[in-house]
Amino acid sequence: MKAINILFDEFGTPTFEKDKETTAFGGIAVSYYERTEEEIFAKCDSLFSLSTKRPRKNRTLSKERAIRIADMVSTLPVGIVVNVVDLTNKEFRATAKVYERLSNAERTKHRKVREQPFAQYLHGRILDNCVLKCISNHAIQESSFESIYKIYVDNWAIKKADIEIFIELRADSLERNIQRLLTKLGTDTKIKVPPLSLLDVDSKRKRYIDILASVISRAFMDESHDRYSEVPLT
Repeated sequence: MKAINILFDEFGTPTFEKDKETTAFGGIAVSYYERTEEEIFAKCDSLFSLSTKRPRKNRTLSKERAIRIADMVSTLPVGIVVNVVDLTNKEFRATAKVYERLSNAERTKHRKVREQPFAQYLHGRILDNCVLKCISNHAIQESSFESIYKIYVDNWAIKKADIEIFIELRADSLERNIQRLLTKLGTDTKIKVPPLSLLDVDSKRKRYIDILASVISRAFMDESHDRYSEVPLT
């Protein structure tokens, strides 16, 4: 069974309040064969500053270096999926308010837990979209193989009441839905999605996805921002 790692991180502020840098919220998922991880990180180490105590990202990452990073990543054996929503879209905002109200009614009435802000729901949906696309893209290409997809998520303030749903039930749902999709497409591919892992301890994986999220996010900043650039994304 082939093992594939998927790293996920989000960028932007998932609220409808005006943000100083961006009006978008998004996520990025990067996938690669587990056996290639050391080789990929070694190639990126110097440019990403993966081995230093203060890796480059956000304000310490120049526009020029961000472009160089994007150029390098485009040559590596990785798959990248980006999913972004426009928080200024009035229809989306109206739908979000309904979704938040109904979801919180479900939480308080049936699960007997506290309400949570829409930001938590949006983060989960962006995560699902990115990971589902990553796995389905790879599984379709690797037809007739068995693969296990290990998902690592940069730590998000998850409530205790939601840990099991976030880590275990989400993995079950992704595995079931993607396997159903693959069956409909007529492939013999079999997949396994174990419970998600949280990147809550500093590591090269955490630094790697942090930096890529910072690089990608520049395309969704306000055009007047000094870090704005669509070049790394394209």
